[in-house]
Amino acid sequence: MSLAETAEQKQLRDWLRRLLHDHAPTSATLAVMETDAAHDRQLWKLMASQLGLQAMLVPEQYGGAESGVADIAVVMEELGRVALPSPFLPSAVLATRLLVDGATDAAQARLLPGLASGESIACVVLPGDITATRHGDQWRLNGRSRPVICGDVADIVLVVASVPGGHALFEVRTGANGLSRQRLPSLDLTRTLADLHFAAVPANHISELGDVTAAAESALDIALIALGAEQVGGARHCLDRAVEYAAMRTQFGRPIGSFQAVKHACANMLALVEPARSAVLFAAHAADAADPELPALASVVKAHCPEVYLQAAAETIQLHGAIGFSWEHEAHLHLKRAKSGQLLFGDARHHRERMLSLALDRWS
Repeated sequence: MSLAETAEQKQLRDWLRRLLHDHAPTSATLAVMETDAAHDRQLWKLMASQLGLQAMLVPEQYGGAESGVADIAVVMEELGRVALPSPFLPSAVLATRLLVDGATDAAQARLLPGLASGESIACVVLPGDITATRHGDQWRLNGRSRPVICGDVADIVLVVASVPGGHALFEVRTGANGLSRQRLPSLDLTRTLADLHFAAVPANHISELGDVTAAAESALDIALIALGAEQVGGARHCLDRAVEYAAMRTQFGRPIGSFQAVKHACANMLALVEPARSAVLFAAHAADAADPELPALASVVKAHCPEVYLQAAAETIQLHGAIGFSWEHEAHLHLKRAKSGQLLFGDARHHRERMLSLALDRWS
């Protein structure tokens, strides 16, 4: 398995980096955080119209590019570098993959083109406390979800709800009767979370007959890898900014980068970031190859990458001194995103236990 970037992936990275350089400076991110928009809608449209990013995981027959997870990792790395406020992870990765793996052909044909074009944004309520009951020809959902990424700005809510015999996939439009959404206060203002309450909400059943638990777990594994790529991108950017500042800032008549303690700090960051990136790339290529070890590899990424990102962000703030604590500097954006990312989709302890459980199942 080769982990080297292809020429197409390098070109995609260059194009996206230029787009983000022009439209997503730190000042723009701070401005978005002061509003209720949760993301820059104009940039979201540009990502779709100029690069087709939202269509990457969508099958070709529905207007997509049918790209691989390794390609998504490239995109998420670049988004992570700027800590972009964006619904890309929940909509273009998690929701899209869930529809591809678990929805009927008719539902895919109806929903995927809008997600691919960026006209629609979807969020996902993973298996938990939502139950579905059938009343004649109609299904109704009840319960309160766990915090949902971008649940306050999505147009479409995909719910994996409990039904007799397992779980089924449902579609809910955000204006449906009985559905209430409330944005939750959070440390990371670049990624909104919402509490969704379902009170006899009418829903469309969009999965085939049978349990969709496996499809939901598969989609979540892809999201874990994408999140890991984002965290690696953020950690690498923290390292780059720390090295840049260490070469520029002088103390006692010499750059602080010449001091041994600063050199060691930067070297330690590099030693953390590179293995984390390799773990993400290996898991992404395993996903594209339908490797049966994917669930374990996804949990390895989730258990390791948030810790690397958090350490890199914290070290960057220390190396920048007082300016690193200021609102105008981007370092605090990365620290908060790294901290929130530790808990997103399960913390490190949860995923280490999952790895152990998978290993025991294989050996038994």
